[in-house]
Amino acid sequence: MSVDATYLTRISKDETNYPEGERNGRERSFSPAEIITIRGILASRPGARRDHLYWRQPGDPLKVVTFGAQKGGTGKSLTAAHFAQYLSLFYGLRVGVIDADPQATASLYFADADLPLFAPDTPTLAEFMGVDDPGASELTKRSAQELDDIWRPTPWPGVRLIPGGANIQNGDISLFFLSQRAGVPVYRVLRDAISTWDAQNGAKKP
Repeated sequence: MSVDATYLTRISKDETNYPEGERNGRERSFSPAEIITIRGILASRPGARRDHLYWRQPGDPLKVVTFGAQKGGTGKSLTAAHFAQYLSLFYGLRVGVIDADPQATASLYFADADLPLFAPDTPTLAEFMGVDDPGASELTKRSAQELDDIWRPTPWPGVRLIPGGANIQNGDISLFFLSQRAGVPVYRVLRDAISTWDAQNGAKKP
């Protein structure tokens, strides 16, 4: 956190919301969620020497980072998962992971017993983009709230997930036919879905 232990000890005595952590003798250890809370406390103190949170301000554009390659087995999913965890833990960012893989490899890194991957009723990127019906002649329109409901919580603090899954292949087929039959600009479909979601669920407070 770029501050010494003495400074943290002093803050812990002043701040009622400072996490207790787990004590072992004179040492204390903290969970990732507690570390994010500590970063928030550090950033909120008058005269803070550096910013510990890099959250978006209202009106700031949503940052999207893509990990992609045409060849399988190049480490895309693992790199994306580690990058998301790093941003959450080190910077306190709220991170959304979108898994565009029918094999749902990145989703497997974050899934727990509460996330039924590969279940027929578990929405994936195809539903988020509105391309879950290969026979449709137009995109399925979903509200910002419906899009937000597709995001799933993960055991990692600050990280949510749009799971991958087999029906992403249906999405690929749907995109092809929509581009051929309806002239839908497929390069904008995901971008537009993210924009619709962000307009209602993006940063609200400075």
